[in-house]
Amino acid sequence: MDRIHRPDSRPWILAGSVRIEQLVDTWANTQVMHELNANETNVKTLLSQELQIDDKMMALLAKDCQPSNLDCEGDDEELYVAYEKTFEIPSNVTLETLRLQKQHIERYATDRCYRTACLQSLRYRNQLIRVDNNTQSQMDSIPPIERPVAILTVQLYRPIRFTTHFGSTHRYAFVCDQELEVLSTQWLTELRDTFTCVSDISNASDCSRNPRAALNQTAADVYKSGLFFINNTFYSDMRNQFNRDYSEPIIEWSRNKERGIGPFKACLMESTKFSDLEIQLGYPYLYQHQGDCEHILVFSDIRLLKPGVDSMESIDYPKIVSTNRRSQVRCGMCNLNTAKWMTFHNQRLPQNPFFFCETCFYAFNYDKHENKIGSFKAFPYLDKSALL
Repeated sequence: MDRIHRPDSRPWILAGSVRIEQLVDTWANTQVMHELNANETNVKTLLSQELQIDDKMMALLAKDCQPSNLDCEGDDEELYVAYEKTFEIPSNVTLETLRLQKQHIERYATDRCYRTACLQSLRYRNQLIRVDNNTQSQMDSIPPIERPVAILTVQLYRPIRFTTHFGSTHRYAFVCDQELEVLSTQWLTELRDTFTCVSDISNASDCSRNPRAALNQTAADVYKSGLFFINNTFYSDMRNQFNRDYSEPIIEWSRNKERGIGPFKACLMESTKFSDLEIQLGYPYLYQHQGDCEHILVFSDIRLLKPGVDSMESIDYPKIVSTNRRSQVRCGMCNLNTAKWMTFHNQRLPQNPFFFCETCFYAFNYDKHENKIGSFKAFPYLDKSALL
């Protein structure tokens, strides 16, 4: 796969792979795990020992790092909240960054087209969400985390979309959907069960004949198969006896040496922990489910569990750290409520597909006896805002 992704030419991919279990053991056997029992009386002594500096350099460091020396004129806690609350940048500055910032602020306040373009550029900015704390009764039955344990930051991207228009193909940009933190001692299936895709909570069948029974069963309840493709190994979810192994035809196809790809290995997702993996930070791996719904999976960071900062309860992981802002699709009939239904090939409507809220869907497409009016296909529509 390196021939396809060319990791050497992509600066965001860390050179060399990392075996997580070996990395954690190396950390455990070094001074990285050493904790300083510092207080107000011995902090300078311990710091000088850690930095291996003499008392003269320590005194100079303490003088330069006084809180009064770290303040800047014009500091404001609301400085980065809104442009209207920033201090005035003088016009005679020679620093190029300040000159461009002043030019940007003035244009942002006066030019509406430029302001709209700036807001659209922030369209895919991740927004932090709060993780609900678990009750104490739930935590009593779960043992706390024993160190050393590594925390891996995993980014899962939205499925890639392609559109073809007059023979030309357009590919939409990669958008990070969710960022999660998992422990090195957890199973791969725990990550899969935590991440939720719109295709999992939707209904993949035509529900126009009996729409009220459509929401009783989601696509994830019917199609439970899935896999991770990490470092030339397929990790398939075979917890259910009816699950399919998506990797079988791919491995069979790659056995032809003339294709120049492979060889690949196959393992079980439910029998593999993250500590068993050998990963490359920044490398694009794959999560596939619902047949052809493919998400790029990237390990962006790995670090040790830090007591006092990270939760020491295993029930809190995998933890969703951030999620992308969600789009809302309104009903095309009333333009007030959020769309709940999507219809195709309805000749009574000007657009295909057309989105309805719950009220307008039944009022326009069914009579008082709930008989179908016209010929169309209906699917429950769950936009990305339903995942919040």
